[in-house]
Amino acid sequence: TELKEWREKRGLAREDLAALLENLSVRTVEGWEQDRFKIPTFLPLALAEIDRRLNPKGA
Repeated sequence: TELKEWREKRGLAREDLAALLENLSVRTVEGWEQDRFKIPTFLPLALAEIDRRLNPKGA
């Protein structure tokens, strides 16, 4: 899925992404990646914020 590709491109494990998303369950991230759970509407914004924090301007 796009989420899995996004996560792997950034070198994050499911556990890492779950922790960055305020300690969500790893099973939740897994469910999103396997299309068992609907991805919440806030997730694209949260991923953009994670990108911003991982790659601050000037770094």
